[in-house]
Amino acid sequence: MLALGGALGWLTATTPAAAESTVWRRAASPRDTDAADTLAAVRGLLDRHVAAMGKPGDGDGRWDALMAARRMLEERHADTSTMPELRYAAARVERTLYGRDGRKDHLVQAIGHLRWIVGDARGVPTMLRAAALFELAVCHAHREERHEEIAVYVADLAVEPHAIHRSLVLANQADALMFVGDLAAAIGGYRAALSLLHGVVLHSAGATTLWGLAVALDRSGDPARALETVALARSYDPDDSQLGGPNWFFVPERESHWYAALGHWSRARSTREAATRATEYSRAEASFRAYVEASPVGDRWQSLASVRGAECAKEAAKSRAGAGAR
Repeated sequence: MLALGGALGWLTATTPAAAESTVWRRAASPRDTDAADTLAAVRGLLDRHVAAMGKPGDGDGRWDALMAARRMLEERHADTSTMPELRYAAARVERTLYGRDGRKDHLVQAIGHLRWIVGDARGVPTMLRAAALFELAVCHAHREERHEEIAVYVADLAVEPHAIHRSLVLANQADALMFVGDLAAAIGGYRAALSLLHGVVLHSAGATTLWGLAVALDRSGDPARALETVALARSYDPDDSQLGGPNWFFVPERESHWYAALGHWSRARSTREAATRATEYSRAEASFRAYVEASPVGDRWQSLASVRGAECAKEAAKSRAGAGAR
């Protein structure tokens, strides 16, 4: 969702690191040692779960860790606590549980905690408010409540002070804007997000934003620049590891087909191997077709996906003809 139209990027299963660190560290106040111990344990369990995502084995163990974190918070009566840090931790656990079992009631509970933090709680420090707003936007993304998501990102940008975190918020907001069809605003958002990243940070945090920009450019009628942008993203992340990582998700899931199609199309145009070129064109066409088949009636990009698939087939035929002539 880093979202992405609906891909929300690494958007995502975690909040920005400095905000996250401040949120958890603040709980170490002497005012409530027991709560601080609970939060430290919950954070450890969540970190372990996230680190193990996408790795083989011990799925049951990761689930048990999440449930243990939830029980700890229940014992601390987090659902009714007036301590914002406890409510934030409960929201994180519920959203992570949703990522495991897909039950929407987890999101409902998470949203309740987060709305309390950003609306009713008093004396909430800026970094906790920013982290809670980010989490709330991600919950709305999972529920495909894109206008609500966009509005929450606006509120987050009003309080988030760190450039890298603002870049992530802007990129996720751009994903949501693309989903609702505002391509000009989405493209502007992706570019604003990239403008905040420099040097090594661009390598570690910019690839998914470039992918989102590529999809938006393609959908705005500029596939050539879209494919150039895919190539640029891969100069930072050659194996597309950020797109396939645990912090990235597609909402709706069919968005994954468009990203895959652009990836194959880009490789088809760049390779010198005739056999590889043919395979990549075929995969690009198949991915666009998969998007069409997965789309409901009225999907705003369905007809364009058909056009793009036909373009890939035409380029593949032209490539074969050129190879035969030689």
